Amino acid sequence: MNRVVASSIISIFIIALLAVGYYYFSVYKEKFSNPEEALPPSAALIIKGNLNSIYTELDKQGIWNQLDTLSLIGDIRKEFEILLQNTADQSEIADLLESSQTLVSLQVTGAEKADLLFLMPSPKDISITTMRKTLLGEQPDECRQRSFSGKEIYEINFSQGWQFTFSVSNGVFIGSFTSGLVEDAIRQQETGKAFWGNKNLVNLFSSVSASAQSVVAINYPQLSSLFSVSLNSDFSDKLHELSVWAGWSVHALTFEKKQITAKGFILSNDSMQMISGFNNCHGGVSEIVKVLSQNTIAYQTYSFSDECNWIGENRKKMSENENVRQAEKNIAKTEKDAGYPIREKFKKIIDTEVALALSGNPSGNLDNNTLAFIKVKSKKDALQIMSQIDKAIKKNGKPAAVEQFKNHEIRLMDVDGLLPALFGNSFSVIRKNYFTIQNNFLVFANKPSLLRKYIEDVEGGLLVTQLPETMQAELRKAEHSMYALLIRPEQCTPVWQSVSNEVTRKMLSRSNYLERFSSFYYSVSNVQNSEGNCTFIITTQNPEPKQKVTKLWTSFSDTSLLNGPFMFSRDKEIFILYQDDAMILHCLDQNGNNRWTLQLDSSVVGKICQGISDNDGKMQFDFATTSQLYIVSENGTIATKYPQKLPAATTIGLTSSSASDIYFVPCNNQIIYAYNYGGRPAKDWSNIKWSGNKIESTFSPDGKYIVFIDDQNLMYYTMDGQSRLVKPVNELNLSNYHWTNDSVPEFACLDADGSKLRIKNDGTFAKINGMPALQWLGQTTEAGNIFNYMLTENRISKISADNNIIASADLKGQVGKSSVLSVENNTYCALSIDNNLNLFDSHLKQVSGFPVPAMGYATMSMGSKIYLLVLEGTDKLTLYEL
Repeated sequence: MNRVVASSIISIFIIALLAVGYYYFSVYKEKFSNPEEALPPSAALIIKGNLNSIYTELDKQGIWNQLDTLSLIGDIRKEFEILLQNTADQSEIADLLESSQTLVSLQVTGAEKADLLFLMPSPKDISITTMRKTLLGEQPDECRQRSFSGKEIYEINFSQGWQFTFSVSNGVFIGSFTSGLVEDAIRQQETGKAFWGNKNLVNLFSSVSASAQSVVAINYPQLSSLFSVSLNSDFSDKLHELSVWAGWSVHALTFEKKQITAKGFILSNDSMQMISGFNNCHGGVSEIVKVLSQNTIAYQTYSFSDECNWIGENRKKMSENENVRQAEKNIAKTEKDAGYPIREKFKKIIDTEVALALSGNPSGNLDNNTLAFIKVKSKKDALQIMSQIDKAIKKNGKPAAVEQFKNHEIRLMDVDGLLPALFGNSFSVIRKNYFTIQNNFLVFANKPSLLRKYIEDVEGGLLVTQLPETMQAELRKAEHSMYALLIRPEQCTPVWQSVSNEVTRKMLSRSNYLERFSSFYYSVSNVQNSEGNCTFIITTQNPEPKQKVTKLWTSFSDTSLLNGPFMFSRDKEIFILYQDDAMILHCLDQNGNNRWTLQLDSSVVGKICQGISDNDGKMQFDFATTSQLYIVSENGTIATKYPQKLPAATTIGLTSSSASDIYFVPCNNQIIYAYNYGGRPAKDWSNIKWSGNKIESTFSPDGKYIVFIDDQNLMYYTMDGQSRLVKPVNELNLSNYHWTNDSVPEFACLDADGSKLRIKNDGTFAKINGMPALQWLGQTTEAGNIFNYMLTENRISKISADNNIIASADLKGQVGKSSVLSVENNTYCALSIDNNLNLFDSHLKQVSGFPVPAMGYATMSMGSKIYLLVLEGTDKLTLYEL
């Protein structure tokens, strides 16, 4: 009997143990699934690690600075910040956020939206009830509850008005400021498949996580879709290569002073991804840095040891791209017409590297700022084959012209589509195929002018290899990579603006956020089997303070300024002219010291102009008083036969140009007189009649044409006295006009309805499509691209040649005199508004230190500087330097 009882007790005890064991097994199983299993497939970027620490490190690097105008990144920062602030005094949640196993994922949630999803492993002793009480504190009524797939989901409102949704599912705390992401995570978790069953990604993520405190994983197709919404439609297709580049890369994330480094691996197991092509193309050694100009602001390079294999693999991956398909059609037709295998012949000269580089300070059309570099096995053989190609496509035609520029030759290979057909969509920016040779590289561009600038840099010693070693280091990182991309974000703001859609462009124009980044570097190397090494490095910096205006000097006159000021320069010397009310003409130097003075018979009327130089090469200043003409040398000497009496009085003044040996004086008898510098009537010119009370005149920059505008007509003449056009002014808006910067300048103005007009030198004119404006302030050429600066009501706008608004700024007040100035690749707009001088940079941001009070002003560019001479009062002149 005792034995039976004992046996029963033991059986009950065993059953109890099994029950307890099963219970704890069930709990254990439920509470310890991996956070990775709850990641929805729309993840574009995943970070694993101590979120509090990562947020702090990003803050130290300045990543969060000035994000109020960058909506996506600003929202990400805000979501981080709100969650950390509201859980700082709640140890249970804070501990989860600081766990090395915590994940935060950037999920693509719409066409123009991405949101954060927080996934944290929840310890077994923290229940959903504990979480709810911890987050709600003493305000449980503010919680809304619902069920989904057997899990309880809670929504709470933080004090800042942000709604946070969370749940605990299978031992994972799931939270987001976007409600639907919590359901997506629970739904994905139920599949039990981490990373959606991608075993290679699971293994790679686990391997990197095992030895790193922080991990970042990138989903390239999702990242491409996220970026594409920020671009205009013309450039969104450029991201196609990013979407097919690779599936994922996983990196160990580290933070150093002013540097964020992510070293890891990229998956290459999908044969349809471009990166898989590197498996069969063992990387060579990049030499692109040896031929890059110091003006390079971005480049990407491909290095390989077997060019035919690499080209073949690359072509397979790009076969679906429309640009590549069109390029292949074009080149196939050219080959058929020429009866010559252009692609096969060209492949024979390729060595181990091809690259693209963005040069200068580009904006607008990137095609005009991009250089392609093709490393060749032999310069001699390359030129020979290029000549053979040219001969084949020209057949019996003349060979392509060769331009000798300095010590280089510039040629044209007139083959449309060759580079994109061989190297992919990135190279579709090169279409014209002008080229030169530097070291062992063929250098291609769409315009010979870009090659000339590159050659000037090369022969002027402005190569990267001439930089100090510390400055070279950043650009030399690509030397041992199969693929490398380097961007200098702070110098690429015009690029981002030109390719962005209107919303993104406005955000960028209101922020100098990109100035915080010195460089972004990304590389791939040693691709073997199913993965390769992949690194990206973001280097940050403290932005340089905005360039301020330096006040060089202030000069006070004993008498009042009557006319001027006017400003001129020669050989880095500045000449400042003004007339006081004692009829004395003063000339100052750049330090405000008097060079000379000259007593005149009466007040200068109109402008003081810079005419042609005298026989000794000195500048001459041309002007008129009411009754006399003056030609004065830069040293204050009056030219022989001057002053010369006018045939009639003038209240208009004189017009001359340093590019013309003829000057003009409209007199009050309604006749315009033309003179040569000997003081005699100009040959081939008869007296021209003008009408009304006022007349303006302007020379073309090359001095070959002049336009007169009186109260009735616009009159366009050549310098040999031939009339090309007479047009009534009531058909035009001549509140502002200018000459274009083309090789053959054209007169530009607006018509009566505000549309742009260009008058050609044959007298014909054409209306240019674009937005109507009140004033056309000027036109500039910046890094090979043409931009128009327009005034529309109370707004100034920078407009590209294809009529896209690149930048704009609101104005308050009445706009008076305006000037558009270009210095190197920088442009400035000076506007007089309500007796204040405003100065805007090429992004139409007000230059620091402006506006300044101004009754009048003169501007001048010299070298890389802008000088502004401001009349601040009737007896006060101030010179500013930018």
